[in-house]
Amino acid sequence: MKLLKQTCEPGKFGEGCSRQCGFCKEYTSCDIKTGVCSHGCRSGWQNPLCTEVCLNQTYGENCIYECGHCKNGKTCDRVSGVCFDGCDSGFVGHGCDKVCEIGLHGTGCKNNCGNCFRNESCNHHNGTCPNGCIQGWDPPLCVTCTPGYYGSECKHKCGNCLGQEPCDQRSGDCTNGCEDNWNGTKCDFSKHFDFDYKINRLPNI
Repeated sequence: MKLLKQTCEPGKFGEGCSRQCGFCKEYTSCDIKTGVCSHGCRSGWQNPLCTEVCLNQTYGENCIYECGHCKNGKTCDRVSGVCFDGCDSGFVGHGCDKVCEIGLHGTGCKNNCGNCFRNESCNHHNGTCPNGCIQGWDPPLCVTCTPGYYGSECKHKCGNCLGQEPCDQRSGDCTNGCEDNWNGTKCDFSKHFDFDYKINRLPNI
């Protein structure tokens, strides 16, 4: 006597067609004996039965893709890979898989790099300059003048401020006065020079 081959309605498998197929790709049915989705899984589900969601920072069809750098190490959407809470510092894109462009860093890549040595790009994550700063700029970010320098490009050295304090980084003024024998708001004019200059200009009698 010839046995009839078991058939199941779409979406069912197993003895007596009592089990439900998993999330097979393109809504195809699974193998009626094993339940395996022969064409793979829909996005967000794992092989072989496509009944388990993506784990361990993976997403997509058969969970073959790795999540990007989602903020605070959170996992991405298991179907689309989108980081709904944003990206870690130094990364952009819906999936947080793109590094900041050269010259930018930080959250959303919105910050400009500082004045790095030889105009190198800074670290895309924290903005530090890998090989230090152009002279006159303060490491590690190189966005403010080194104490003792001032000006828009930090090229000018401070004068002789009282107590060797640094001058104002914008104007170069010594806010608490000058060391002995120095004059001017920047304390860069010698009293000795002023005295000698006046003596030399006295009329001969």
